[in-house]
Amino acid sequence: MATRRPSLEKIYSNKRSSVTDAMDTKSQPETLAIKRNSVAEAQPLIQVETFLSRKAYPLGTTLVGTVLVRHPPSSDSKPPPPLRKTLKSIVVYAAGFCRIDPRWHNATEYARIYGSVHPFIQQVDFDAKLLSHGAGNDTVCFWATNGLELMSLPERKIGKLESKENDDGERLAFTYRIELPMDLPQSVNATTCKYYYMMNILIKTQSKQKVIHSPFVVLTNPQKPPGLPRSKQDRNSRAIISGRVKFGQCRGMAHAIGLPCHLSPTEIHRPKGQVTVLQLPRRPDVQTIPVNSPLGKQVCVLTFIGATKITPGSRLQIEWDFPREITPECAPCFQVSACLMGEESAVYEDGKTKRTQTHIFDTCHEFIDPGISQRVSKYLLLSVDSPCNLITDVMELTIKCQVDITIQEGKNGKYNNLKIELPCHVLHQLEKDRDQAELEDSLITPLTELLGVKPDPAFPTEDIVPDLKVLSLEMEKRLRTTKHGLL
Repeated sequence: MATRRPSLEKIYSNKRSSVTDAMDTKSQPETLAIKRNSVAEAQPLIQVETFLSRKAYPLGTTLVGTVLVRHPPSSDSKPPPPLRKTLKSIVVYAAGFCRIDPRWHNATEYARIYGSVHPFIQQVDFDAKLLSHGAGNDTVCFWATNGLELMSLPERKIGKLESKENDDGERLAFTYRIELPMDLPQSVNATTCKYYYMMNILIKTQSKQKVIHSPFVVLTNPQKPPGLPRSKQDRNSRAIISGRVKFGQCRGMAHAIGLPCHLSPTEIHRPKGQVTVLQLPRRPDVQTIPVNSPLGKQVCVLTFIGATKITPGSRLQIEWDFPREITPECAPCFQVSACLMGEESAVYEDGKTKRTQTHIFDTCHEFIDPGISQRVSKYLLLSVDSPCNLITDVMELTIKCQVDITIQEGKNGKYNNLKIELPCHVLHQLEKDRDQAELEDSLITPLTELLGVKPDPAFPTEDIVPDLKVLSLEMEKRLRTTKHGLL
């Protein structure tokens, strides 16, 4: 018996509706449903919004975020209970995870080394299933901060006060800061393992518990690049000194009466979409290597431009300079080639490594006429999605430039191939306007100094003024577009 197939129109309409529902669910703020009584249905009485100042943070910088708690819009005429009476606890902490691929490592062994739960997370009084972040047995936590209790933070006294009718706790606002150390691995999704980070907001009421996850990306810092280990002994000693399980510190402030920092009317109503172009001077990065044959004859002079520090999406220039005349002291060259490649290896506890993947980014070659060709210049492009160098106790990812030179030497005139490898240090590129913004903000006197208010030593803000500006603008926009009061 033949079955009827659904029409294509119906199939596509169902797909569109499912995608739309998923997007709507993702864009809505997080809410926590609490029953007012046993008969009424569960209604969301608490709305928690969290946002970070940036999508990605380089190592050695400060992560800054804000948590905004308020009542969602409701048509009920009965006023909701105060937030501080409804909420029992709000804990914020950051954590870094490593998901190990069981094809290359024994996940049970690494879970035994790192522990199933980070020591800082063990001290948090919360549901153990929610603290597991949905991670399986193949995921370990290698870095975490202390669990900061936001409800116990003293309220900041400076800021624009609101009317008395909003003193019942309609809105709570908290801003936190976390210093990212330099010895953490950057975010990477490799074949051997995956390193990723997330902010975690634990919300607890008298009857319910909920976790909000805010993932963020950690990048390498080109201004403070760690030196590459020259040997396996150097790599092992570095891993021992830095330690496997790492600890961080999270500090915060409460500012329900105002924004994280002062905003002028010009900053609030500034037109969006402006583009700032800043031309930074390029640092010279040139390496020159004289190349000789095994018999000591001169072949060429090899020059690398831009290989010491290279960023994804940039180019590496290679130049070969040959002698003008072929003398008995020179070995004629007939062909040159170069390749920009990367290798990923799995690192084991006994110090052994096993190659798991090879990346070929770009290649080039050129035929040479001895005595006629004097210089050859080639470019190698590093793709935008290229990974950066990373060496941990689980994996090793290196990128190098390999150059091959075909020469002719000896009595029989046999061809010989010379191979030269140059390690490349791939780092992420910082935003060009970030340094300029920090420079401009450093020249402006903070509002606390103008008002004669002493800065809070528990939560310094002098070094994170640009991040506080971003969070203040976002918080002001959220509050201005709703009916829950204006600052």
